[in-house]
Formats: sequence, C-alpha cells, structure tokens
Amino acid sequence: MKRWIAPLSALMLLGLPGVAPAQAPAEVAPSERSAALDHLLWCSSLYFFLASDAMDAGDEEDAALYEQWGAHLLDRASAGLEAEAPTAPDLADALLDMDNRVLEEFSADQMSYRPETCETLL
Repeated sequence: MKRWIAPLSALMLLGLPGVAPAQAPAEVAPSERSAALDHLLWCSSLYFFLASDAMDAGDEEDAALYEQWGAHLLDRASAGLEAEAPTAPDLADALLDMDNRVLEEFSADQMSYRPETCETLL
C-alpha cells in the first residue's frame, strides 16, 4: 500500500475543505450484522464480564484468561465490523449495545447463545 493513502484517508474522514469522502459512512444496525459477527460480539462481552467477576472474586488467573479470550474475540469482531461496514465501523457503540444486551439476557435467563458455544470461537 502506498504510504500516502492512509494520510489521505484520514483527511477525508476529518472532512477537511477540498477533500470530500467518496461516500457517507455506512452504519450496520445490530439486526443487520451477520450471525457469526453477532456471536463474536456476544461472546466477547460475556468473557469481559466473566473476567470482571473473577477479578472481584480474587481469582486473578481466571480473570486474565477470560480477559485474553474476550480480547481475542473482540479483535475478530472488530475485523468483522470493518468488513461489513468498511467506511465507519463503530466498535464502541456495537460493544456498548452488546454489553447491555448480554446483561439483559442474563437477567432474564434468555440468552441468545449458550455460553459454552463461545469456546468454539477461540
């Protein structure tokens, strides 16, 4: 890749005068995400919650393991979001929505995925 492409892309995203983006940023609603990407985001959120619970319980070894798994799935989900909406994937919004969804699902005991299925994604 040419070295000047990244700076040019950054200028386009900033909306500087004389540099117009080729198209408006695409947004992917949660309902439009692929099932595989939805599963990755769900499991990533789950593992980060499990890491927090393990840390609160004083189990630093499990906390570190869950955090590592969550980060791995988050990296894959980020790449997936970028592939599905390459102009402007908003990972922060997707994660916040997913965190809220996982908490609601666990509270209602109506989970979208079985937690043990998350291990198959690692």
